[in-house]
Amino acid sequence: MVFCSGMPRSASRWSLETCEELEKLRTPKSKIDCGYLGESWISGKGQHFVDAFVSNAIKENHDALIFQSHIFGDRVIKMILGGMAKNIYTFRDPRDSIASLMRNHGSAYEPAFDFVHSSLLLFDLFSEDRSSLLLPFPE
Repeated sequence: MVFCSGMPRSASRWSLETCEELEKLRTPKSKIDCGYLGESWISGKGQHFVDAFVSNAIKENHDALIFQSHIFGDRVIKMILGGMAKNIYTFRDPRDSIASLMRNHGSAYEPAFDFVHSSLLLFDLFSEDRSSLLLPFPE
């Protein structure tokens, strides 16, 4: 299982697509579950959608699971830190990430700042982890 995460607007989608193409070299496409999972909470349950989706995906009959999200719940973080999953975290200058969110998505400053701040907390966590690869996204 591979997670493609990172700061918003830092090429995390590119890392997902690259991982999928590399996995297709050894695994039939029908045996790969791959995609963007978003950043949503499950209403009323206090759980991230990513955690719930991954729990169900593990039960399916796939040889490879590759998912992209910028925010994880406790379950996925424990999987990465415990070595049960790999993680590719892309990052860039936080100011560029905020500006890109504002310019390309029409986000106001405060929500863009908060989104980038939450991803920096994951950056700190994953920078000490042996299951995460940190990839810079240069301008």
